[in-house]
Amino acid sequence: FHMEISAVDTMYGHLQVARADFFNRKPVPVRRDLFVPNEPTVVDTLKKIKGVQSVSGRVALYALLSDGELTVSVQGIGFDVKQEPMIVKNLFFFEGAGLDELSDREIIIGIGLNKAIHAKPGDRLSLVTSTLDGTVNGMDMTVKGIFAAGTTEIDDFVVFMPLAAAK
Repeated sequence: FHMEISAVDTMYGHLQVARADFFNRKPVPVRRDLFVPNEPTVVDTLKKIKGVQSVSGRVALYALLSDGELTVSVQGIGFDVKQEPMIVKNLFFFEGAGLDELSDREIIIGIGLNKAIHAKPGDRLSLVTSTLDGTVNGMDMTVKGIFAAGTTEIDDFVVFMPLAAAK
């Protein structure tokens, strides 16, 4: 039961909304074409449905995370910290703390992933990924905390970051 709640609160939510091509995995000329068109209107419409507690955008990406000497592959998950506080509340922190509304270019790292990268709160790491236009770009991120979600897939591979940074 705990894993089900953790999966809903931390990774997937109860409902996902996306363009059909996103779920069909059909190739698109530009990745931006997979984004939900007119997202603010969709979010406002969903919030008005009786029983809906929260609506939030997310961005998932695959990237390389580097401390300058070692580079590891990661899945980055950008989420709206204000709209989805349960993500952070469902994680156990070994070091540091979770993201908050003031977090900008901060990440939290799974404990298994951190066994490879050996970071500590306050360390600066480079996150490199491909952009929506297909170019490569990166940004320096500060480690805010080291967490355990209780599942190997998350603990060994995931970094969470603010939605704005992921976008």
